[in-house]
Amino acid sequence: MEYSNIFNYYRGQTKRDADLDIGSKQIENNVKKAFINVLEHSNQLLTLNFIRTFIDSENNSQFFNYSYELVSKLNKKTPKAVVVGIAETNDLNGQISDLINTRPDGAIISDSISILIETKTGTNQLYAPQLEGHKKMFTKGQVVEEQPIFISWSDIKKFFIVQQKFFKSIRDEKTTFLLEQFQQFCSDHSVGYPSKSKEYFYSLFKTPRARELASAIDKYLYEESLYKAEVEDYHLRYNNGVRTDCIGYTSTKGNYKFVTLTMKRKACLVLHLGKVHNTERAKKMQKEIDILLKHNFSDSDGGTPTDGEAYIRLEWVNNLELITPFIDEAYKLRLIK
Repeated sequence: MEYSNIFNYYRGQTKRDADLDIGSKQIENNVKKAFINVLEHSNQLLTLNFIRTFIDSENNSQFFNYSYELVSKLNKKTPKAVVVGIAETNDLNGQISDLINTRPDGAIISDSISILIETKTGTNQLYAPQLEGHKKMFTKGQVVEEQPIFISWSDIKKFFIVQQKFFKSIRDEKTTFLLEQFQQFCSDHSVGYPSKSKEYFYSLFKTPRARELASAIDKYLYEESLYKAEVEDYHLRYNNGVRTDCIGYTSTKGNYKFVTLTMKRKACLVLHLGKVHNTERAKKMQKEIDILLKHNFSDSDGGTPTDGEAYIRLEWVNNLELITPFIDEAYKLRLIK
């Protein structure tokens, strides 16, 4: 995957890779660079169409300047100025933190508008204090729109699909190619999927291998396991298909989830054995998993385990066959009444 797309950046492994958030942070950095690169190096009509679609429908700018990760204030005053936040959802985190970086990810400037951009991917939320802080990066005396504009990656992908067809129709090969590459890049890294889709939950895992494994687990349960005909989507049964914080799997023979791919506990696989009958077995299973994977799940979590549950960090799993015995056992134990 690393070399299949012009927007993939391979930096090699470092000691910091032991941090599970490194992979997702690298994807976020690559996505923001790719997004600005597409606009900067495509036909400038693409940027104008982007602005007209999401920010200012009456804008008529003809020339744009682009910047990455601003470290100093803008030096130009324009009739309109706005902060734009791009993420998977428009959910805002209002928590104030000293660690919040108030350096915008990028900027688009013309004679008529100044746009500062902040991007997030996966479960990372836009921070209200960070967006507010970005206003200080406009030039002195600049009048700035009070409320930031929120755009989802899903909407940007839809917009780019429309634009790709247009630029292909006018035979702008360069712009068409860049848009195609960006679409592929987003698909490779699960960026811009509708919130709560299966692909969205796969995207929460921190490495490409873990995301592929999450998808493989779903396939195993529905197509390869000995009980595949009995596996049912928990949320289809109980919540009209609307997922909350996980993909839940249950059995047609039972009432409870036996496995979930969850966004909780920094995204992991949960084995639900049942606390009434199998709390002790869950504790033993967790020790077996930790020994097998050579990592203690509790060291990466910090939370209190729920009785009757065992957890697997997919980033530590080399192949699916290592964990299918635990999944199969969870299925059997969950049916005990």
